Amino acid sequence: MVSKHLEKIYGNSGSYILKTNRNISDIEISKMFFDIEDINNPDLISIRVSDLDKVSIGIGDIKEKLKEFQYKKIKHPVKILLIYDADRLTTEAQN
Repeated sequence: MVSKHLEKIYGNSGSYILKTNRNISDIEISKMFFDIEDINNPDLISIRVSDLDKVSIGIGDIKEKLKEFQYKKIKHPVKILLIYDADRLTTEAQN
């Protein structure tokens, strides 16, 4: 079980798509998957609308994060890309 707040809907070979109904911090995700409380975990990449200073997450923003995601895992056996505010993804970014 990942957590009572998260539902793992897909996971293989170190890639995860997660569904949640609450705002979970990077530290909580790091603790759940990596068993450490590390805000600067290099194997945890996240994107938020508030970090972008925009009203939506565009395809360019997603492509930039996917480039980071493609690098080799540094400290842990899995790497996680966490998209906050997924309801604000543009149609192009969703595809």
